Amino acid sequence: APPLLALPTDRPRGDGDGAAGRVRFSVPAELHAAVDKLARAHDATTFMVVHAALAVLLATLTAAEDVTVGTPVSGRVDPMLDDVAGMFVGTVALRLPVPARATFAELLADTRRVDLDAFAHADVPFDRVVDALGASASRHHPVFQVMLAYESFALDGLDVPGVTGVREISTGTARFDLEVTVRETRSDAGTPTGLDGVLTYDRGLFDHDTVAAWAPFLLRILDVVTADPAVAVGGIDLLGPDDDASAPRPAPDTATLPALVAEQARRRPDAVALTHGADTLTYAQLHARSGALAEMLAERGLGVEDVVAVALPRSLDLVVAILAVARAGAVYLPLDVTHPPARLRALLDDAAPAAVLCDTGFAVDTDVALLHVDAPEVRQRLDAGAAFDAAVPAGAGAYLIYTSGSTGIPKGVLVGHEAAAAVFAATGDVGFGPRDVWTLFHSPAFDFSVWEMWGALTTGGRLVVVDHYTARDPGAFAALLDGEGVTVLNQTPTAFGQLATVDTALPTLRLLIFGGEALDPGRVRPWLADRPHVRAVNMFGITETTVHVTRGPAAEPGVGRPLPGFDVQILDRSLRRTPPGTVGELYV
Repeated sequence: APPLLALPTDRPRGDGDGAAGRVRFSVPAELHAAVDKLARAHDATTFMVVHAALAVLLATLTAAEDVTVGTPVSGRVDPMLDDVAGMFVGTVALRLPVPARATFAELLADTRRVDLDAFAHADVPFDRVVDALGASASRHHPVFQVMLAYESFALDGLDVPGVTGVREISTGTARFDLEVTVRETRSDAGTPTGLDGVLTYDRGLFDHDTVAAWAPFLLRILDVVTADPAVAVGGIDLLGPDDDASAPRPAPDTATLPALVAEQARRRPDAVALTHGADTLTYAQLHARSGALAEMLAERGLGVEDVVAVALPRSLDLVVAILAVARAGAVYLPLDVTHPPARLRALLDDAAPAAVLCDTGFAVDTDVALLHVDAPEVRQRLDAGAAFDAAVPAGAGAYLIYTSGSTGIPKGVLVGHEAAAAVFAATGDVGFGPRDVWTLFHSPAFDFSVWEMWGALTTGGRLVVVDHYTARDPGAFAALLDGEGVTVLNQTPTAFGQLATVDTALPTLRLLIFGGEALDPGRVRPWLADRPHVRAVNMFGITETTVHVTRGPAAEPGVGRPLPGFDVQILDRSLRRTPPGTVGELYV
């Protein structure tokens, strides 16, 4: 069995002092009667129904399909012990598979078998089981971390001569991560009057509100399965129809990416838009050159929804070409010319673009029409410039980027202008503007480049194009950041790990944005401590959702919270919404 049932804790294990917290709950008489009826119909006991329901809850909270809980047993299996005073209580472990597709009736049958088999061996001391398994305790209780104690008697009805009352005493210490105690209450005639329950939890692991939310979930499971025992275990929705916590989404931004850049060119025509080494382009020059190339594409009959590949080295021409494709209304497919020819050919075969913008050094064997941007006649048109702009609907496709498909074959993801513009609108509170200097550090075939390039140009900033070799030399890259006065830097954690080896203060840097892969906050904190002028954020997203959908402080664990206007849900194995704090898969 798995050694640890990983309940979603609020704090790391081992930081607390073992103090216990308690949450009380009650099962109404009507539901108690329904549980009894279900148990009788399946030749089971009320304990077994509660055990099965608890296993469903724990499986939902942890996304586990193998749930082990412990339960106390009387230890008086021999009638000769009936009149012997003393503590004979033992513990047994109940291991139960909880497949999502099983019906609750099937799960209850398995629970009955598991429980009866365990109780048949209840005379084996639990410490001997632990020794035999080599499961000595570390930071958690061995074998199981959740205890289910079911009491079918009422202490307040105990009649002992000389005893005037019974008081329940708590040590105040949590013996387990979670202990679920359920006690039957019945009338004098034996009619069920409900169940009283207590959830005792380790305060070092959980907040009160976290555990308090679990009691209603357990009641909901009992309510659902007593009404329909044939319900699939994975189909039990812990949330009601009114529990959708999705934030209201504003209307999407209707601007296209080239329109946003054109607005910056109108406002600041003489401001520098692009830098690559000693070469620069102002916003007016960028607008004129990209307009001329867009006009050439339109003359070839290319427009909205046509795919045009861009296969150029990192240079000013790369950015001009991408902007030109967008201004023509076509979809740009960025190709990294440093990739093997076989991969580039495979992408061209799959995407079937109408044309490829490249230079005369492009040597991939393809039947797609090539437009060489370094050809003299093309260069002449670019130098002359043009004010061409196609009518581009906001809902049109903007770019097509290939990701690493789960099948091993790269898959193309088409993203529209509306979706891309929404990301930049959602991050407007950061205050990106004309004083910012960005880098185009990442491969154009990696969607992080979408954020870098359009993030700079749609907000009036200056974009420094980093050549392939400088991007792979941490020392040279750090010198570039210093020399260009970069203020906004985007890095994957892996790339940052290389940059962090260089001793540089980066005095102009104000914002460091992580993305593209999981971030370990512990590796970032020391670097930030030496550079208090730098704010670092961690952003999460995937190509299908336009680069970023969440944002949070890089020095804190997690991926942060959804950007304004974006919706993030945690779903269970059956793609149902899960309660806050529950283990599941992230859908955006």
